[in-house]
Amino acid sequence: GAALFYINVTEQAYEGVADYTFYNETGAALAESYRLGDWDVEVDAVPGYGFIQILTGVIYRFAGTSLLVAFLIFSWLAFWGLVMIVVAVRTAMPTANIGRVAALVLLLPSTIYWSSSLGKDSWMVFAIGICALGVTRLSMQRRGGLVIVLVGLAACAMVRPHVALMLFVACSIAYLGRRSRRHSLGLVGKLAGVAMLSVVGLILVRYATDFL
Repeated sequence: GAALFYINVTEQAYEGVADYTFYNETGAALAESYRLGDWDVEVDAVPGYGFIQILTGVIYRFAGTSLLVAFLIFSWLAFWGLVMIVVAVRTAMPTANIGRVAALVLLLPSTIYWSSSLGKDSWMVFAIGICALGVTRLSMQRRGGLVIVLVGLAACAMVRPHVALMLFVACSIAYLGRRSRRHSLGLVGKLAGVAMLSVVGLILVRYATDFL
């Protein structure tokens, strides 16, 4: 529903000028090349717009060139990003009013509007949701937390490295501020996590600097 509203606003207020029209056109061209077996097609810079172009091209290659399909897939990803944020809050703060949290996250007009279309906004919401879920598991010393955070940061960095860097700083603060287990393995695990986060941070700083 929000996607239909988004398209209508774009056509009426902006005379059809929007990022999704650009991604739709380039994605269709890429899909045709992919169907012919030519996967070495020039796109815009990656990290950046190029990643969304490639992703749209891959979707069109296997699902058919359809703006409706692209909107459904991207808005579906964004929806699950928002759900992961709600789950993260519920996990970290069991006493929170989860109904109110879910309403604020899932029904916020600006969030629904901007994450409903084909484009980088939907993908970024999806990536942020992964990071939120991962850092919650990491802070609560549950398995797989660090891996999930790294996946989320990588997904974010493919489009906006400087946003990934901000997420990295936030996740690092949460990780370093958590309580360590009393036994030695807990301390070793935390030191290993710090070492890995340091490497990731240096990589993100480099990509963010180049991007900006």
